[in-house]
Amino acid sequence: VEVEGEVIKKEKLLRERVNINGTLRRRELIGLSTSCSDPGEALALKFLGSKDGSPAYTKFVESNSLNLVHLLPLFPSLKPSLQAILDLFTTIPPRYYSVTTTPLQNVNAVSVAFSVVDYKMSLNGGARRLGHVTGHLEDACGMYLNPDPRFERLPLALRPKLPCPTVKIFPFPSKHFKLPADPSYPIVMVGPGTGVAPFMSFISHRKLSKKQSLHETEETCEGEWRGGFELEGE
Repeated sequence: VEVEGEVIKKEKLLRERVNINGTLRRRELIGLSTSCSDPGEALALKFLGSKDGSPAYTKFVESNSLNLVHLLPLFPSLKPSLQAILDLFTTIPPRYYSVTTTPLQNVNAVSVAFSVVDYKMSLNGGARRLGHVTGHLEDACGMYLNPDPRFERLPLALRPKLPCPTVKIFPFPSKHFKLPADPSYPIVMVGPGTGVAPFMSFISHRKLSKKQSLHETEETCEGEWRGGFELEGE
């Protein structure tokens, strides 16, 4: 498939570009209804996407974070074409993660913290629901988090080399969410929505900044503290 002058495999397009793992929106349900060969199923999708079907949409779709992948087995006659999917669904939105490290530690490396979204749905026989990005990150790091026990007793030099997983990232600097340049200035850290990640970097930065001059601290204080980086799934 050619998208904006770039030739992409269909599987790669659906996995990395199109947001088919996001919770279905009403207009998407109405659009998908035209791809149902069963009139009853088409009517049900139209109802879920309508204003009158708002309570049912909340209970059935929103509460289960129902996406296109979950919807297909529930509506067997629903067989949207690739073009219909591309017309209905948006691109995958970026995910922003706060950096947990300070540029005083290493200007060429960053760390992030995230919680893996993982739960069982009440539909589809209790199917497992993983976060689109956090699930991918957990899978990518799985070989490091749960190493093969067969090699644990071997010296490091004899253990097989593990492949290094890669993800696409980009910086998203914050203009206002940063530390005062003067390390003696007191701060109160409150994180409604930010979590502990940026404050981990704040604390590390304060400790390391004591070893440097105030001038050096001012130069390195302009880091990517909030919002940090996009991590995409495959």
